[in-house]
Amino acid sequence: MKVPLTQLIQHFDALAPTSVDFDGGLWGQWDRDLHQQVLQYAELDHEAVLLELGCGTGRFSHMLAPHLKRAFAVDCAPNMLRMARERSPAQANVSWLPGDVRDLPPTPGIDTVIACSVLRYLDPGERAALYAELHQRLRPGGLLVIGDLLWSMPPDMIDGVDGWLDGHLAHTLMADETERALQAVGFDTFVKRMHPALAVIRAARMPRRRQ
Repeated sequence: MKVPLTQLIQHFDALAPTSVDFDGGLWGQWDRDLHQQVLQYAELDHEAVLLELGCGTGRFSHMLAPHLKRAFAVDCAPNMLRMARERSPAQANVSWLPGDVRDLPPTPGIDTVIACSVLRYLDPGERAALYAELHQRLRPGGLLVIGDLLWSMPPDMIDGVDGWLDGHLAHTLMADETERALQAVGFDTFVKRMHPALAVIRAARMPRRRQ
């Protein structure tokens, strides 16, 4: 396990009261650009059932909910989920779920999964297990869209990417390695380079071959 769950909960619960959803500055622009790219490749419509991994204070699922059939938003931090529920108490089609992405709660009928700035807290083995789990949960043709990947960067420069990565918690998540891991469990992948050092992956769930 790259980062213990208890450490993640403490980290994000402490961060929650100061969260401003990155409305301004460098983080704000990055957040908007990232989610715009994720939305572009997620192909969401009014019949979509969405699973958001690491929803934080819920801004993304809250924004999308009126345009979806249903949304499941998962986060490990109680303070983050409290703020998410307070943001949208009347949205009956959103379920704010406490949980660890390494042990997901039930999310029936999902056809789209989005993950932004969450998978880098897992080690490669945990990510591979999650990809296999998501492949099973998604319908054939369903989509997994992953944001906040590194396109290519020497390891000794990781902590210097304009302050975007937390050197204490973050683990390098490279686009090529992620693509191979997704393909290994049956996903068909497309990688979009959105910055000299950053990328987004769109992965379609393909039917499993008969044994």
